[in-house]
Amino acid sequence: MRTVWIAAALAPALCAAQDWLGPRDAALRKLGVSYERTSVQQDAENREEGSWRWEAPDRYVRAWKVSHRKVGEQAWSSPAEMKELRLGSLLLVQTSATSGHPVVEIRPAPSEVGPQALIDPSFRPGPCLPLAAGFPRLAWTQTAPGTWEGTDRSVRWAVRVAPDGVPESARAEGAATVATFLYEGRLNAGSVLLPRVCEHKTEGGEVRVEFRLELTAGTDRPEPIRLEEVPWDAPGVEVLDSRVQPAALYFEGEIPRLKAGRNGRLTLDDLLEESRARSSKVARQNEAARRADERQRARKARERAASIAVAAGALGLGMFVIGFVAFRRLRVRR
Repeated sequence: MRTVWIAAALAPALCAAQDWLGPRDAALRKLGVSYERTSVQQDAENREEGSWRWEAPDRYVRAWKVSHRKVGEQAWSSPAEMKELRLGSLLLVQTSATSGHPVVEIRPAPSEVGPQALIDPSFRPGPCLPLAAGFPRLAWTQTAPGTWEGTDRSVRWAVRVAPDGVPESARAEGAATVATFLYEGRLNAGSVLLPRVCEHKTEGGEVRVEFRLELTAGTDRPEPIRLEEVPWDAPGVEVLDSRVQPAALYFEGEIPRLKAGRNGRLTLDDLLEESRARSSKVARQNEAARRADERQRARKARERAASIAVAAGALGLGMFVIGFVAFRRLRVRR
């Protein structure tokens, strides 16, 4: 009965706290943004620009290019361009090989199941702290107008919310680290307001992570996510199918030939069937090579053992002859 009374007493405060959590989280579950991001992690600096569209945290397409340099250096590395498409449990990643051909790796998407970090500053599809959303679901307490505080196990949170419902700042203080988020400006992405700039810093012990994320465009009506956005079956593309082990590799021109052999129709399921056959063949070849190598090592070991035996026998015979001759000479002298 006492528990029910406490819950009833806290209900208005909890509802008030959700006023700035729930609507924002729901609005960011489908979004398209263009962005620029600079970051520092330990002694490395990164500079990134790209676009990201998602219909759900496990259904998105992202294209970006990134350069690196060591802290204190002037020159940046040549930008590396990548594209990533996730369709549920499937992930396609496109990069460029040194030969200039696009390379597409097809692999299972990482599982989201498991313990999550108490403070997760990553920029990702759906509600996340860089977009001023995705705060922990806590019993938030309003300590001042526009200021809310809560405790998530060993982390104490403090969030300051602007009158329009977009957080202005957030601070998460743990036992060994402190993470801060500062939000500036506004970007109108249809029915949802986004902070134009998010500056983040995590400090504590030997940890040093910081970034500046600036949104340059945004929409709550992104184009649909399509498999064709990563052209894995196009001419001139090399494919690595990591859905099987060992992975199946398709060089330039192999996928179009497979496609032609199936009357111009080749699905990812068709490719998986072919990849399983290739992987099994490679596995058999690897096993045969391993056994041949073992036989060769065993043969060389036997040859070494025989050589040692012959050498030992010759040495023993020589010692016997020397000893016998010495014994005969000793008897003659007597």
